[in-house]
Amino acid sequence: MKTRHRKSMLLTLFIPYTALFLLLFTMIISYFVVSESKNIRETSLRSIENSLINLSNHIDLTVETLDTVSQNIIYSNLVKEHFASYINYASPDSLQNASNKYNNVQNSTICWWQ
Repeated sequence: MKTRHRKSMLLTLFIPYTALFLLLFTMIISYFVVSESKNIRETSLRSIENSLINLSNHIDLTVETLDTVSQNIIYSNLVKEHFASYINYASPDSLQNASNKYNNVQNSTICWWQ
């Protein structure tokens, strides 16, 4: 008769406990990966949203600044045209003689000593 080798108690318990440990470890790691990936996704989406809001605010501010500059340019061109017609030396105007033109220039100068 052949003698059967009896498995030792250590080998008999090692395989099921190792499988149980690996199963629990896999479940814990899976839970950690899923929960942390969800947290990272939410954090990154919030960060992107905040960046877009800041970018939008900056673009709005820049557009408002450009609008102000363009209005200033328009008004300065209007003032320049009005001032050019006020002191018109290029074309002879029958309504303005030389003394009126000189008075207009004197009215437009700024005297610091007065």
